[in-house]
Amino acid sequence: MKVCLNIDGEKIPLGCHTLDYVINSMLDAPGNGKLFNRLALHPSLNVRIGIASKKNIDKQTFETLFSSGESHIISCLIGNHIGCCNLRGEHEITHITMQHYQRLCSSKDSFILSTISNMMTEYWFNSKLYADIRKLIDHPNPDVRYALADNYACPPKLLKLLTQDPDPDVRFRALYALE
Repeated sequence: MKVCLNIDGEKIPLGCHTLDYVINSMLDAPGNGKLFNRLALHPSLNVRIGIASKKNIDKQTFETLFSSGESHIISCLIGNHIGCCNLRGEHEITHITMQHYQRLCSSKDSFILSTISNMMTEYWFNSKLYADIRKLIDHPNPDVRYALADNYACPPKLLKLLTQDPDPDVRFRALYALE
């Protein structure tokens, strides 16, 4: 993919690092959606991460990025879209759906699971996905379990289970959260 900056009719090619800086400096506004959509297919991981970090991407761009399966991109998407609050503090779910979440919970990628565990809101803990979330307590990677214990929204009944975790840091974090 070739990206150029057009200044008074002169096209100046942008390399992937320059494009990354441009994207990170761009206003995160809905008016940039068409550009974000096109750049979601860019071969540079950093460019795609920059797009995934934007909150104002449309559903098509979200799906393009999500379908990549790349853990760093998905983690950015999770951070921006798992459960956003509007300016009045009301809970809004954006592009991530129950189906996305179920696919993520079945992931073998500990980085993605740690990100999910740490960023879930009360909505997810109180949803029909509770059984999937409960499985994370038995995940072999202690980072995933620690992230769950570190989540402010983790229900006390899950925290109590984590106080029996084989990893001392997970146990301590769960005990601390219960205080």
